[in-house]
Amino acid sequence: MKQVYSFDAVHDAQSLFRKLLQSMANPFQKNSIDKEAGGFQSELGAVLAAGATLMDNEITYYVEKNVELEQQLHAYTLAASADYKKADFIYLTGMLNYENIRQLLSEAKQGTLADPQQSCTFVIWCPQLDGETAAEVSGPGIDGSLAVQTTEYIRTICRLRQEVQQEYPCGVDLIFVSAENELMAVPRLCKVK
Repeated sequence: MKQVYSFDAVHDAQSLFRKLLQSMANPFQKNSIDKEAGGFQSELGAVLAAGATLMDNEITYYVEKNVELEQQLHAYTLAASADYKKADFIYLTGMLNYENIRQLLSEAKQGTLADPQQSCTFVIWCPQLDGETAAEVSGPGIDGSLAVQTTEYIRTICRLRQEVQQEYPCGVDLIFVSAENELMAVPRLCKVK
């Protein structure tokens, strides 16, 4: 019998969730999720591991232009697919043009002033998280500001999010996962210059 995945819904999910919390508390800090992503026999193992950790049958999600990933996420989590304007999670797995990304960021759930946590979280697959593009990050979890090196794609997505972001503390969280099975987060209150 061929095993499609060996991701442990308890131990691997708890391990990845701790790493995700660490990344959210420390923006642009990379964490290896190689073990957890290795539980899926897929080139998008890191995305599937993140989805299996974050979603359940009460969550809605939207996958941009990847029907296979959409079906796999439903099979592993029983979460319901939804329109991107109403989804709790939005998955981007291809290098989209920036106008499409701007539209998704501006029309996704931003939360409300009373309930800012009712916003959407983007899970974005990138070939790599390290790059030659300099950026300066400030916000919660950072003492003053932090100089980082990342890719132009990641910096541009962060800039687009800031351009369309609504009133504080509303906005969307960004989680980046790479082909190298690394995870990095940029919470909604972080600013990237």
